[in-house]
Amino acid sequence: MQVIINQAGKIPVVILKGRMDALTSPDVKNQLLGTMNPGLKVLIIDCSLLEYLSSAGIRVFYQIARAMADWQGELIFCSTTAVVSEIFTMVGMDTDFKIFPHLDEALALVNEKN
Repeated sequence: MQVIINQAGKIPVVILKGRMDALTSPDVKNQLLGTMNPGLKVLIIDCSLLEYLSSAGIRVFYQIARAMADWQGELIFCSTTAVVSEIFTMVGMDTDFKIFPHLDEALALVNEKN
């Protein structure tokens, strides 16, 4: 599992590449937490290269979202693959989070708010 952290202006965009499962989720969680700070209002997760997502990965996303909410921030997803979209829908993440088809749409929303 690879975690690639880019910046789009002041917004961190995290690209997840590979399989997010029980073995890789703890490392992903630590890397995501490392991108966060109390002033961060939005964290975007780009799922275009995410091949698989287990319940352990889903749990990490909710933990990160909770940490962001503690700082009045928000976790946003974009570019989900068909497999990941199906998992998001099955567990209700599609109603719990903002999910955009493409990164540019997620960035447009963030820039509109600021």
